[in-house]
Amino acid sequence: MDKKKTFLIVGVVAFIVILVGANTIYYHNVTANKEKYEEEAVDVGIIQITAKEFNDEVLNSEKTVVLEFTSKMCLPCISMLPTLIDIAKNNEDVKVITMDIDDEENSSIVKRYNISATPTIIIFKEEKIEKTFTGAIAEDQIMQAIKSE
Repeated sequence: MDKKKTFLIVGVVAFIVILVGANTIYYHNVTANKEKYEEEAVDVGIIQITAKEFNDEVLNSEKTVVLEFTSKMCLPCISMLPTLIDIAKNNEDVKVITMDIDDEENSSIVKRYNISATPTIIIFKEEKIEKTFTGAIAEDQIMQAIKSE
């Protein structure tokens, strides 16, 4: 019985060490490329807005809008950048926008849409919310939500 408990404890500890190591490597790669992703995001037309531009850029947009609520300290938000870049590159009829929830200027929008976690992605069409996602998600999930409108 003692050997079984020891084996189980060693197995659990090994699993945790491997999991932490994999996450560390993944997020190190993401953060190392953050600047490159941010430059590419600007190049493909992803814009970062504040509450002042919200109505014009989101609610009054003629295109479907993919709005990501983000935070500077949010690693999953950074990992979403390649997905958002691909959506912006490959879909001329979709506008991709980000909004920083840490910016006090945006607090009214954050409160209006009850944003409590980042990344939160809201898809808007004709001033209406089509779909909301919380957490990092795959491009195909976003595109499926856009196409199901």
